[in-house]
Amino acid sequence: MGTMGWGLGALCAAGFVIFGMTNTMTGPLLPSLRLDYQLSLSRAGSLFTVQFAGFILSVLVGGVLADTFGKRKFVVATTAILICGLTLIGCFRNVWLLDLGFFAMGVGFGGFDAGLAPLVGDLNAHRRAFALNLLHTFFGVGALVGPLWAGYIVAGSVTWRYAYLAMAACSLVFLLAFGARRIAPRLGAPRPAGEKPSRERLSSLAFDRRLMLLAGLVCVYVGVESGVSAWVFSFLTAALRATREVATGAVSLFWASLTLGRLVSAYVSERLGHSSFIACCCAGSVLAGLPLMMGPGVGAALASCVALGFFFSGIFPTIMAQGTSLFPGSTGSVTGMLVAAGAAGGAVFPWLIGLVSDAFSLSTGMLLIPVGCGLMLALSVVNALSTSARAARRTEVCSRDRESSTPIT
Repeated sequence: MGTMGWGLGALCAAGFVIFGMTNTMTGPLLPSLRLDYQLSLSRAGSLFTVQFAGFILSVLVGGVLADTFGKRKFVVATTAILICGLTLIGCFRNVWLLDLGFFAMGVGFGGFDAGLAPLVGDLNAHRRAFALNLLHTFFGVGALVGPLWAGYIVAGSVTWRYAYLAMAACSLVFLLAFGARRIAPRLGAPRPAGEKPSRERLSSLAFDRRLMLLAGLVCVYVGVESGVSAWVFSFLTAALRATREVATGAVSLFWASLTLGRLVSAYVSERLGHSSFIACCCAGSVLAGLPLMMGPGVGAALASCVALGFFFSGIFPTIMAQGTSLFPGSTGSVTGMLVAAGAAGGAVFPWLIGLVSDAFSLSTGMLLIPVGCGLMLALSVVNALSTSARAARRTEVCSRDRESSTPIT
């Protein structure tokens, strides 16, 4: 990746593969986990809420900690917490330790998003967008492999706990390898003592209407994406009577389509413009989610997963691009705020699906997927219209400035 060198670049890519695998393998493992702990659907959904609570905490304070102690140290510390969380889930049978393990997993995930990704950006400052897009592609690779790995574990004769213990071992290897790497002193180092984040700037960002709109959009998007990843396996096996292999394939197809779609999005988003491209993706996701609402069969549900992955692919990175473009002097703060908003959506939405499923049925709970897509479309249209209005006002102001500067002859 750019100036990082193949060794460090491959190591960071491996870290994001681990991130993707551990983040997506719980969905296929959820039925086995529920059976082992005798959890209701809503109680099982609350595990994702606990995980995202840890993630929100990690990304909110991560920027400050990374600036204070250095991004490299922050990544090492949060990876250690991730290992502890995976070990708790894999080794113990206490439900409170299960919650603690999922919370620690969330904290560890925040370390990748708030520590490793910015570090890669710093190491490739002249090609930041390319490096980060490539890095997140490896997350997609891990997200594709994770459900397949979990399905292999479930189909075998070993317990589901081995999946978490195996990922703890992989994370430990990454921790040892990353901790042993030398990074240029000026990169990944703490913020100089004289440079402190501006409270006034953070306050103004928190109440900026443009950023609030993008935060709402990314909140709903991450919630819907997490809902699909968490519940599609259970929906296909319980409501549509699909086999475990087919259900695992559906989750993997969703992430494969999302990963490949990002390669297309990188080019199309620049041609359509940020806000217009986001609106098009949201409109497509509404149509893609309809088969889940109508529930016509396994084949239609599989096609829906593929289409949802494709239309979802460009939403998150393009929202980040638009937000950081609006505030080029505060890209770190903007990224942290948007990621935290997305984490909040991811914490609530899977739990909400489980709550509705307990009250009615799992098929009814899955209706929240296309409903969430509709809400995304509404927010994206407002975003596109406000962006067009701002562009028109800037054009008008520029025209007046040129007219006023024209000399009178």
